[in-house]
Amino acid sequence: MNKKLQLILLGVFILLAVYVKSNYIVSTDLFITQTLQNLNFFWFDLLMKFISKLGYQITWIISLLGAVLFFMLLKKRKEALVIFMSILGALFLSEFFKIIIARPRPDPNLIYQFEKLARFDSYPSGHILFAIGFYGFIFYLIYKNLKKRLA
Repeated sequence: MNKKLQLILLGVFILLAVYVKSNYIVSTDLFITQTLQNLNFFWFDLLMKFISKLGYQITWIISLLGAVLFFMLLKKRKEALVIFMSILGALFLSEFFKIIIARPRPDPNLIYQFEKLARFDSYPSGHILFAIGFYGFIFYLIYKNLKKRLA
């Protein structure tokens, strides 16, 4: 990714963070959440619960340890270290920005929360940062290896 695009994405993140910090309830957020929650498809509910469980702490710990072990067995120590560090970086960024932004979760009377959440702060999403750090790196490795084989 080139530097100009990185700066643009960083700027978008900062603008979004400032906006979210200054607005407890973002009407677009609430509209999208309520619209999705009003979809009464059995398969959609199962899909959303599955996706949410991918971000559970025990799931990402098992995924991370499995990936590190897999790369170590393949003697790909650099990849094992990078994936481990990317997750640590994602966790650090999540905690750092949650402290700075301190955006509370929406009131459970406004949206359905399918389980009691342990944390009060909601932005940025630890689920999303984990997904970017872990799955993003895995997809990058797949792309890199496929590109080599197709060339």
